[in-house]
Amino acid sequence: MMSSFPLQACLASVTLAVAATTGTNYATYLGGPAHDSYAASATTFTVANANLVRSKWKDSTLGAFNASPAVDNGIIYIGSENGDFYAINASSGKVKWTKTLSISNCSNSGIVSTATVAKDPISGVLTVYVGAADHYLYALNAATGATIWKTLIGGSSNVYYNWSSPTLANGYIYYGVGTACGNAGADGEIALNQHTGAVTGQYYTSGSPTVNGATIYTAAAVAPDGSVFVTTGDDNGASTNDSTAIVKLAEGTLTRLGGYQIPGLAGQNMDFNASPALFSDGGVAMVGACDKNGVFYALQQSAPSAPVWTDTLGIPPASGSLAFCGGSAVYNGSDLFVGADAPNVGDPPGSMYELTPSGGQVWETALSSGPVVGDPSLDGSGVLAVPTYHTGGGKSAVYLMDASNGRILHTITTVAPVFAQPVFADNELIIAGPTLQAYVP
Repeated sequence: MMSSFPLQACLASVTLAVAATTGTNYATYLGGPAHDSYAASATTFTVANANLVRSKWKDSTLGAFNASPAVDNGIIYIGSENGDFYAINASSGKVKWTKTLSISNCSNSGIVSTATVAKDPISGVLTVYVGAADHYLYALNAATGATIWKTLIGGSSNVYYNWSSPTLANGYIYYGVGTACGNAGADGEIALNQHTGAVTGQYYTSGSPTVNGATIYTAAAVAPDGSVFVTTGDDNGASTNDSTAIVKLAEGTLTRLGGYQIPGLAGQNMDFNASPALFSDGGVAMVGACDKNGVFYALQQSAPSAPVWTDTLGIPPASGSLAFCGGSAVYNGSDLFVGADAPNVGDPPGSMYELTPSGGQVWETALSSGPVVGDPSLDGSGVLAVPTYHTGGGKSAVYLMDASNGRILHTITTVAPVFAQPVFADNELIIAGPTLQAYVP
């Protein structure tokens, strides 16, 4: 049974601000604990110059990438499908150091986890946190790649696999526990001490460590009050408790505080591939994500037992299809930007939307180069970078779009589908996919 995009692609005392995007850095998955995917201070790419984009450098020797780039102080940190983890000079593309990490899982897949770069809360050492393909979450010295600590995630059985990307907040690391190859396990979310890697709490989607349940493929979002929000996968034939759900957990301990499970989807491959994003609707704190069924669900953070609103953006995928609503929403402080697959049968395969925080559609743009399965991003000049994942023989692309009206400014054609989030950082647009490539206007 295919249970998530990544499985089928084998072919997410320190303050919240530590892991947030600052300056021209983009040092963590989806831009920070709130998952806004908004690089507000990156302004090199503009609506006026996006059509002039050109390649600055390209490296096709490091393997293919499903992990997104994390960029800090001019260095790209990224793991490859070959299992290796790299530190790369963002300006030149030259490799600074390589950390060889073993692959040990039933799907023989490499690193899909996107790293977070942050200072250790006790030592102050700049550290890279990433889930590897050998079941461990690593803390690596950012300067050298040396292992500071590593913690086993899930278990040593080869059915466990680190799909998730770490989220750092208030001295904790939150990480999804998952399995691969259609297997179920003691899946859920784990909380660790950022300095030591010691486990401080664990949540099981099944409700019990002895009962198998739904995998969490996605990265947790963390609110300013420390509340943790996760989206969950399908049941994989095991317990349906909290499968295909948005769940609220307590800081550090991961005690379950509430949640919403989409009714009628048990036993189906209609899980959340999208990580939750936090936003505000008229001062009301909200959390939302798009499900594979094509519906975006928005809930109040304080009472996440039922959606405040929903919006149908795409159509449910056919069996085995990689065309679905899968990326996390972008939030620029006023509106949401969400990618999806086709809104109707027979339409172009992809679509991109601007939504108001109350669920109204501002614009919708059809995308001919495939569905948006991965995560879009937005820079401070109003340019959206939107990856597509075309598997039907057509060419995939990264679209540069005007966030104000949905107009396509430029199309960067890629030789294979792109799942990783394109990142605006270091005055470049960095795209990871079949190659690693940096673009400038």
